[in-house]
Amino acid sequence: MVDDESLIQVLQETKSTAEEVNAKLKVSAQTESKIMIAREEFRSVAARGSILYFLIVEMSDVNVMYQNSLKQFLTIFDNSIIKSVKSTNTKERIENILRYLTYEVWVFTLRSLYERHKPLFTLMLAMKIDCHAGIISHDEFMVFIKGGASLDLNAVAPKPFRWILDITWLNLVEINKLDVFSELLSKIESNEKEWRIWYEKERPEEEQVPCGYQKSLDVFRKLLLIRSWKSLGPEYGEACILDLEQTWAESEPRTPLICILSVGSDPSSQVAMLAKQKEIGKFHNRKTNITKTIRSVSMGQGQELHARRLIAEMMLSGGWVLLQNIHLSLPFCTEDTLDYSTQPQWPPLLYAVAFLHTVVQERRKFGPLGWNIPYEFNQADFSASIQFIQNHLDDMDPKKGVSWPTVCYMLGEVQYGGRVTDDFDKRLLTTFTHVWFCDVLLRPGFEFYRSYTVPLTRNLQGYLDYINSLPSTDTPEVFGLHTNADITYQINTAKGILDTILNVQPKEGGSQGGETRESIVYRLAEDMLEKLPKQYNNFEVRDALQRMGPLLPMNIFLRQEIDRIQRVISTVRTTLCDLRLAIDGTIVMSQGLRETLDAMYDARIPDQWQKQVSNVSNLSPLSALLSLWSRKKLVGPNQASEAVGEVTRAHKGWALDSVVLQNLITRHNKEDLTDSPPEGVYVHGLFLEGASLDRRSGKLIESKAKVLYEQMPVIYIYAINTTAGKDPKLYECPIYRKPQRTDLKYVGSIDFETDNNPRHWTLRGVALLCDIK
Repeated sequence: MVDDESLIQVLQETKSTAEEVNAKLKVSAQTESKIMIAREEFRSVAARGSILYFLIVEMSDVNVMYQNSLKQFLTIFDNSIIKSVKSTNTKERIENILRYLTYEVWVFTLRSLYERHKPLFTLMLAMKIDCHAGIISHDEFMVFIKGGASLDLNAVAPKPFRWILDITWLNLVEINKLDVFSELLSKIESNEKEWRIWYEKERPEEEQVPCGYQKSLDVFRKLLLIRSWKSLGPEYGEACILDLEQTWAESEPRTPLICILSVGSDPSSQVAMLAKQKEIGKFHNRKTNITKTIRSVSMGQGQELHARRLIAEMMLSGGWVLLQNIHLSLPFCTEDTLDYSTQPQWPPLLYAVAFLHTVVQERRKFGPLGWNIPYEFNQADFSASIQFIQNHLDDMDPKKGVSWPTVCYMLGEVQYGGRVTDDFDKRLLTTFTHVWFCDVLLRPGFEFYRSYTVPLTRNLQGYLDYINSLPSTDTPEVFGLHTNADITYQINTAKGILDTILNVQPKEGGSQGGETRESIVYRLAEDMLEKLPKQYNNFEVRDALQRMGPLLPMNIFLRQEIDRIQRVISTVRTTLCDLRLAIDGTIVMSQGLRETLDAMYDARIPDQWQKQVSNVSNLSPLSALLSLWSRKKLVGPNQASEAVGEVTRAHKGWALDSVVLQNLITRHNKEDLTDSPPEGVYVHGLFLEGASLDRRSGKLIESKAKVLYEQMPVIYIYAINTTAGKDPKLYECPIYRKPQRTDLKYVGSIDFETDNNPRHWTLRGVALLCDIK
């Protein structure tokens, strides 16, 4: 039987530094004799503890606030021995300790992480344990987090089928180098139908993997194919709800609990309720004749001395002090709030504002599809909106009812809209208010989305029961988006997790006994230098522009783009040459070169290159573009707006202020056109996101399943002289240079015909992109 006291004694002797956890297992002969039977097994407990602790340390590289002391960690380690299930069987006892320790560390750590980093920690925990156990090799781990990002599509075997995405093929080529997948490419080529059917399933991770891989692969190897992970057990896939009572039980009297709040949350009432339940630190205020169980201070100018005095008092009396950086109103939805008004409009309006608050917050997780700018809507916005609704109902004429235009304006333009700075985001927000806040809201059977209704109750428990009955995972359509938006969210989440894991890996040393980092990057730099295009000849560029008309707006734009791409080529060439010299030891490896080396090894674009590239528009190869412009007006979207100036000059009497762009969605691809239009330009190279296109009618339709971006046909853009407004039946679709939909990436807009209300596409977040990378 394992002697738990001896195990704790061994542990206590390792509390100096984390690196000595394993070294100090060489305990005295007396202690060793007590645990001789379990000594080798106990090494696995200490080893698991080391893995878990160093993983927590790595999380501080993700965010500087994620720092935990060794003392705090060892408390959990002690508890794993004391509180885990006892057993007379040594092996079973050790397994109980490991299971308890791993889960408690996971729960404890997740409690202090931002929501977006919780899946990251869970995944890293699973892989660290399997790597240490030898279940996953280092090469497999690196392939998992890097994929085929470092491969050149032109340097590998061509993909056999068009439906396979380029990046997917590169990933397949990379994992094909592993022994377990050595026949993968040939199996895909000879079993196209089977792989395509599996690929096009809505949830391929839940289907049988083709070609016998379902039975031959373990969970991690399947992950290399389908990006799914479940090796820790189902309990690690469940969200951990904050239990303040359990947190209090784990705490120490002289160690403060620090809550870093997410936007829109405020645990003050929960803390006060816990103090009341435990009857801790009761004190009686003689002036107000009120007994309280907690002292609160809203921190700010002049409050520090008051806070210090309260802390000193409570340390002596055993009471609690709650320090708040920002005073937030206590959350609504108490029975008192529900009973505020007897007006029949009050409960549905209260619930609708709460639903709106949830939707505008949750849309942020979908990135630019949700909001161009991730606004920090918070509890104060919700509270102010509820206060407005209360005031509006108090002043309402019962005969006239609710003034919906007033409600929509105050919510969409003032309360929430006051934070919104982007015009298209403002359009989205006002669309939500106009769709939901109208007479339909008060009618029986109203739904925000299928099965998402307004509860017909005035009882708090009734609301809670209804909310708990809703699906645990909301489909993107609840937020107005297409189901494809969830694919985008999952891709971005997975990419963010893998990039973060890659960033926190050790940057020094060799490659697990193989080729060193430096030699890999050196070879990569040589390959890139061979493929790097030559600098443009300034004299040839100047002569070509001179022939085309140097003062024409589009040609001025072209010259600016050429100058920018020149700087990109120069920066990349200089960096690669210097990096080779630094690796050879000819020059000093500066911090900038070290960061470039790390980025290239990790298959990422170095930051200094990224800054240069971000200034270049999405142009087709410039050498080809020079001749394109000279013989026909087939241009990229960035140049279309430049045509307005030329059209205005060509028509006498037209003023630039009254010239408006019009567009026609053609059925032609770029290759189909040989002549330029009589006036205006043909635009090609755009991608449609959030919707699909009916090629016959040129109208917007719903996206095809799993098709995130759709290549647009050529668009004919021309200008007219008019002062009339746009047709409200058309959807004004913004065009952006990149998926990041900021003002700096905004190009312009075109109009789409649609059989749906344009609001539908506004909620879908439909936009055109010049580049999808």
